[in-house]
Amino acid sequence: MSEILQNAAHDFRLLPREAVSSPTAKVVSRAGVTLEEPSATPDAVATTVASATAADVLVLASTAGVLRGRVYRITGVWGEALAEVSRVDGSTVHLVDPLPAAPSAGDLFVGAEVAVTVSATGTGQLGEAYRLIVTEGSNQVVATFDVARTPFVPPLTARDVRTYVVRLWPGETAKAADDAWMQRIADQANEELRARLRAAQRYVYRCWDHALFRAPAMLAARLILADEHALIPRNQDPTEYIRGLRFELNDAVARLIAGTDATARYDGDDDGVVTDDEVAEARIIRVHR
Repeated sequence: MSEILQNAAHDFRLLPREAVSSPTAKVVSRAGVTLEEPSATPDAVATTVASATAADVLVLASTAGVLRGRVYRITGVWGEALAEVSRVDGSTVHLVDPLPAAPSAGDLFVGAEVAVTVSATGTGQLGEAYRLIVTEGSNQVVATFDVARTPFVPPLTARDVRTYVVRLWPGETAKAADDAWMQRIADQANEELRARLRAAQRYVYRCWDHALFRAPAMLAARLILADEHALIPRNQDPTEYIRGLRFELNDAVARLIAGTDATARYDGDDDGVVTDDEVAEARIIRVHR
């Protein structure tokens, strides 16, 4: 789920299930009204594997247009596989995850994503669950987005997670050196916070102070590291530590929402006028431990 600033263009990259050559795109409101039909451009990268030193380290005939973070289709003896690039070093590309097996010379390496730019025409009104639909024949992929007053800015980076892990667990050198692993934790924590905030009433009409997001996001990262990766600080009881983090995160998000409720005013129907029923009222949020 993405969020777009009202009346602003936004670039999307979608990943169809199958390769496409001439897809079409449209932006549809929750009510089913087509707001815009922007151009859809498939990634033009089309090269071959020259050699492979491992299932996740490939030498390409050409790396022109190959970028970190992009997903590509690679055809080998196993069939077709999708792979995200983590690093490009000259003619060598490193993949986030290994392929089923090391590819052979001559195997295809082609772009898999489709680029679409949604203009201000498709983002003119605040609201949730707009859909960007890219279609070619029976192959269809959908991205859902909100048009918001203050689009969410992810507060945590891979560096933030690495700093925390290295400080508490200096022996975890393998994890600390894995950029993709650190970024996944940061992304997961950011999305956990965003999902909790999105559950708040009239989320897209709020004016958020993103400076306040960092501490709750760090709590979410600590919880993920503890609950899913067993990284518990020394001398801490795992059950009590995880339980305490859950309460801390709940409290932090509740305070964030309550503080916004007490100060924000909403134009709930986006008509330019704040009516009595759209004025935010201060609320007491009780968190039970």
